[in-house]
Amino acid sequence: MRIDNVIKNSSLALFAQIITNFFKFVTQVIFVRTLSIEYLGVNGLFSNILTMLSLAELGVGTAILYNMYKPLAQNDQSRIKGLMNFYKETYTKIGIFVLAAGIFLTPFLGFLIKDTPDIPELKLVYILYVVNNAASYFFVYKQSILIADQKNYVVTKVTIIKNITMSVFQILLLLLTRKFLPYLLISIVCTIVFNIVGSILSERYYPYLKNNDEYLMKEEKRDIYKDVYALMSHKVGGVIVFGTDNLLLSAFVGVTAVGLYSNYMMILNSVKGFLNQIYESLVSSIGNLVNKESDEKIFFVYKNMFFISFWISSLVSISFYCLSGRVIELLFGKNYLLSNQIIFLMSLNFYIADLNGMRAITSKFKGAQGLFWNDRYKPYFESAINMCTSVILLKFMGFSGILLGTLLSTLTTGFWIEPLVLFKYGFNMPVRDYYKIFFKDTVIFALSWLITAMIMKLLPAGISGILIGCVICILVPSTLVILMYRTTTEFAYCIVLIKTIIRKVLHR
Repeated sequence: MRIDNVIKNSSLALFAQIITNFFKFVTQVIFVRTLSIEYLGVNGLFSNILTMLSLAELGVGTAILYNMYKPLAQNDQSRIKGLMNFYKETYTKIGIFVLAAGIFLTPFLGFLIKDTPDIPELKLVYILYVVNNAASYFFVYKQSILIADQKNYVVTKVTIIKNITMSVFQILLLLLTRKFLPYLLISIVCTIVFNIVGSILSERYYPYLKNNDEYLMKEEKRDIYKDVYALMSHKVGGVIVFGTDNLLLSAFVGVTAVGLYSNYMMILNSVKGFLNQIYESLVSSIGNLVNKESDEKIFFVYKNMFFISFWISSLVSISFYCLSGRVIELLFGKNYLLSNQIIFLMSLNFYIADLNGMRAITSKFKGAQGLFWNDRYKPYFESAINMCTSVILLKFMGFSGILLGTLLSTLTTGFWIEPLVLFKYGFNMPVRDYYKIFFKDTVIFALSWLITAMIMKLLPAGISGILIGCVICILVPSTLVILMYRTTTEFAYCIVLIKTIIRKVLHR
């Protein structure tokens, strides 16, 4: 049953990302061609500011999802209804706080932009971003039960329709008006409307939520708040480490640099969005697994998932390094290119530091087992190291220093603490078993990267080079992985899983 749900959720997630990314690329190209690069930079900057404001959520959603796995498995409707009411109350307060705090920051925008761009009504543009972000907290709480109950595909369908509708209207308005404000207004309307639609669908699957008069006891809330307190540090650390690059770029380099970086991040985020859909579809299944299976079975699944994650992370990192510049040049022109050093660090950061890279499976298993408390101080050290090293290295290396700061903060904290917590408290095993696997994988990854990059230098420019490069970036790393791992149980599991997915997808 778990594998069926993962396949259903993941296959739809793949389709969703293909459709979403197509419209996102078209929208971005039209955005750049109808508006200036300063608008693109402002888009990235304001998104980063609102990422910082998302700290208000403090991990409440993750804590409630974790607490929902067991009552869903036991069909404890009273407990589920209490959790949903708690979720509603909390997210309403968060939405109001984000709206108020975001508007309060409006007079201070000048401090975050080195060279203020010539954009009419810049403060109004920012306020619309704040409204859109705050609106995402209202009505969305009911969708959490679908995710916890392994029905991500329902939320994904709504997301597909939302993204297509929003992109089509944004493209039309950009072409007709060549103005930024209508583009933003469409985003706000779609966010509100489709949050309401998701809420209605949740009530159809779980009718008992319509008349909900159940509330959690103080003791139950206290237990959740303990998880929230632990998750708060992870939330803070994650936002500072991964959500401040554009702020630093804008403040020290300029908003134009944010625009250039945004194009590359559009490509990487498109892939990360797909991976996140897959990994998120795994979370509820992992939560079900750890509540029903033995430690040996849980570790067996972890090892196999980690191998698949390594294979995917290698393909993404290598492909991004070898192909992103070619794609940017084709879509936007040579003036929008970043240096190879910056692209190299972006690729390496994805593999080592990003939560959709090699950290993904360890993070998901740790979260599904509720191991939030054991490394609650880690994110504070990680974020402090990230900010200090990024600012210092920025003075010596410029743009590259910010990315290197992110890498160093991960290597000195999360890289060794997260697996230590999972293996010690989750698997009751020595963490050296993890590092043996990780370093072997990384040697194969580095060799694959080197060979692929050398072959890519021989390819012509233009779309033909991109198409041939796509094949090479998949074929070379995969060949090395197959040669090195073909006799392992992880590889055998992966092949069986691929065959099962293909058979079930074709059957559907």
